Amino acid sequence: MTDTVTRFTVPALERFLKDAKPWGLVERHPQGAWGGKAYDRQRTDPDPKSLAAKIGLKRGDEVLVVAGHRATWALALAKAGVKVTYSDVSQELTRHVKKTVLHRNIVDYVCTSYALHPAFPNQYDWTFTFEAVGPKPFVLLLSLLNRCGGKYVIWDKGDHARRKLTDLSATVSLCKRLYKVAGTIDVAEIPCTDRLGRSKPRRHDVITVRTTDKARQRMHLDIRVFQFLFRRKKVASDQVCALMGCSRQELWRSLSRLSSWCDLFKDKYARTIGVRCVDG
Repeated sequence: MTDTVTRFTVPALERFLKDAKPWGLVERHPQGAWGGKAYDRQRTDPDPKSLAAKIGLKRGDEVLVVAGHRATWALALAKAGVKVTYSDVSQELTRHVKKTVLHRNIVDYVCTSYALHPAFPNQYDWTFTFEAVGPKPFVLLLSLLNRCGGKYVIWDKGDHARRKLTDLSATVSLCKRLYKVAGTIDVAEIPCTDRLGRSKPRRHDVITVRTTDKARQRMHLDIRVFQFLFRRKKVASDQVCALMGCSRQELWRSLSRLSSWCDLFKDKYARTIGVRCVDG
């Protein structure tokens, strides 16, 4: 019998969870940005009229809104006819929104990290976020579990937007390469109000990935393996295969895809795992 250990560099779930910094009800920009004033909403507040169509959603779509903050965009989508599940990593924000932002189309309020949700296939049609902070690629990666896919919207203004667009372009390319899905970056002129109360149509980038049955299956395996590796330094391949219901070849492919995820994150979010394999 031959006992070998193969090492993979994979994203470390424990590091993402530790690094998550929930926002409070009101955040304050540094002096010079927005006048150093406190704000209580997202960078743009969209007009619900025609909003769904402009970003490629349909009335009745079931949408998980990630990093929802004070539900500026979540409420606009609900008013546009989308069935919204609001989510945010902040307990304070989630409790506040659940009490104060009420609409018949906001069907649930969830406090969770977007490195964990959705966790299962076909929970939603789409995942949506407006300018989520933190490790942005997870929003689009996990959206491949949905029935349709994921959407990430950015107000196309300044270096802030350009940095996000660069990161998200790399994520779309990786989704195309690893999961063989379609991905697009489109521009939509969305009537909205900014934090200073100025109303007019503004250019927004709409990043979209569209999933498939095969991509959904691959992502389901990948996210289960990713979560199983939580705080583990070494695992036995046969044990993982038995738990995941996959072959060793499928496990190796999953670990290779997870290693490719690391290209999207800073080094601090990656670590090495040893996978022991016994042959003979």
